[in-house]
Amino acid sequence: MRTHLGLTVLAMSLLGAAVPSAHASLVITSGNGSFDENVQYQSPVSSNNGLTLTTTTNAGTSVTFTGLEALVGSGGQATITGTDNSIAYLSWTLTDTTLGYNDGVFKVTASNGSGGATGVTITAIDQFGTAFTEFLAISGSGFFNVHALDDQLIRTITVAANGQLDDIRQVRLGDVEAIAAVPEPSTWAMLILGFAGVGFMAYRRKSQAALRLV
Repeated sequence: MRTHLGLTVLAMSLLGAAVPSAHASLVITSGNGSFDENVQYQSPVSSNNGLTLTTTTNAGTSVTFTGLEALVGSGGQATITGTDNSIAYLSWTLTDTTLGYNDGVFKVTASNGSGGATGVTITAIDQFGTAFTEFLAISGSGFFNVHALDDQLIRTITVAANGQLDDIRQVRLGDVEAIAAVPEPSTWAMLILGFAGVGFMAYRRKSQAALRLV
């Protein structure tokens, strides 16, 4: 019986290790952050009627941007905007779905005059598909940062402004790394049942052996 219980406890411990920590999160704040890769737009590849733009960082990491209007990217300060030189929504993710990163940095430039944005709603999605959202006012610097805590990784960042922006620029990534494979819940359920079955069989053999000795 102790063998059966021990194996079951081991399986549950492994399951617990695969579930994200309750304290794990993506923290969204105003201001700059840590980064080691800069997105570049020197030679972007556009598709989907211009709504999607794929380009790379200076380290070769491929990034795909998606907008609600045709997108235009340029070098220099690495800006991205709409064909009318304004933008209110932009989402980006690493093209390689097996990768994530620890820090995401970007800057927004608010349009002057009526209709100019005063704040942005930032949504960040981690490697488990959990979304974290914050509405923040646009500060003087215009910089925002998404930082991953407790082994989380960023997969997607989306910016939705409450008015028009001239552009979103200086998109940067910090600590790009591979996402660890996590078994599906059904796989873990089968694993636990397997451990339980092995434990039960071991318990039965031990009981039968004890009866034969009596």
